[in-house]
Amino acid sequence: MKPLPPQAAECPARETRPPLPQSRARLTARVRFGLLCGLLCAVVVAECSERTGPQLPLAVSRVNPNTGPTAGGTAVTITGTSFPAAVDSVRVGTGRLGSLVRVSNTQLTGTTPRGSAAGTVDVTVYTTGDNTIADTASCAGCFTYLLPVGLFARYSVTFLGAGFDSSQAADINDSGAVVGQVWSAATGWHGRLWPNTGAATDLGALLPVALNNAGSVVGTLPGADTTAALWENGAVRALRGLTAPHAKATDINDQREVALFAGVGGGAYLWRNDSLIVS
Repeated sequence: MKPLPPQAAECPARETRPPLPQSRARLTARVRFGLLCGLLCAVVVAECSERTGPQLPLAVSRVNPNTGPTAGGTAVTITGTSFPAAVDSVRVGTGRLGSLVRVSNTQLTGTTPRGSAAGTVDVTVYTTGDNTIADTASCAGCFTYLLPVGLFARYSVTFLGAGFDSSQAADINDSGAVVGQVWSAATGWHGRLWPNTGAATDLGALLPVALNNAGSVVGTLPGADTTAALWENGAVRALRGLTAPHAKATDINDQREVALFAGVGGGAYLWRNDSLIVS
C-alpha cells in the first residue's frame, strides 16, 4: 500500500479570526437580546389580546340566519360579547344547540335543534360560571322556527261558515264533503252539507252528526221528543220504530247502517235495511 501524500493525511487548518473588540461583542449581544424580547412580546400580545381593555358584559346580540325549519339542522352564527372560553351550552328555545364551537369571544357557531312548534324563540348562552360578569345571557326572540314549505303546498284552510253568525263542522267523508250546522238570528240552527266542489245544501231542521261516502247524512230532528233522522237525495225522513223517547243518530257507514242512541237511561240500537234492530 502506497503511503498517502503528507498534505492529504492531515486536515486543513481552520481559519481563525481575531476576537471581536469588547464593545462590538456587547453590541451583538444586545441586538440578539432585543430580537428575542420582541418575539416574546409579540407572543404575549397575541395571547392576551382578548383580555386587554375593560371587560364587556356577557351578551347575545343576534343570530344569523334568524329563521329555520322546525326539523332543525340550520347552521347559525351567534354574535355577542364576552363569550368565555368555557361555554357550557347554548339553548335555542328549549333545545340545545348542536356542534357548538367558540370561534372567539364575540362569536359562536352551531346547528339548531328540532323545534317543538313553529314560532319565535329566545337564544340563551350558558357559561360554566367562571365569567365574572354573568353566567347566562339571552337574546329574546332572536330565532324563528318555520313550518316546512311542503306543508303549505299540500294543505289549505277553507272557511265554511261565511254569511252566518256561527257555524260548526261535524264530519267529513273520503271525498272531502263536510256536514255541520250554521246559525243566524233570522233562521236559528240549520243543518248544512258542504260538498268538495259546488254549492252548499241547506238541510233544514236536521242537525247532522255524520255522513258516509255516498253522501247520506244522519242526525237529529229537535223537538220535545228528539227524533233520529236520515237525509238522502234531498229529503229528510225520521227513523221510526223506537219505543224509547229522545232518539239520536250517532253515525252511519257505507252500508247505510245507522247507529242510534235512545231512551232516558240510554240504549244502543242499530238501524239496518230500513228496519230497527234492538241491541
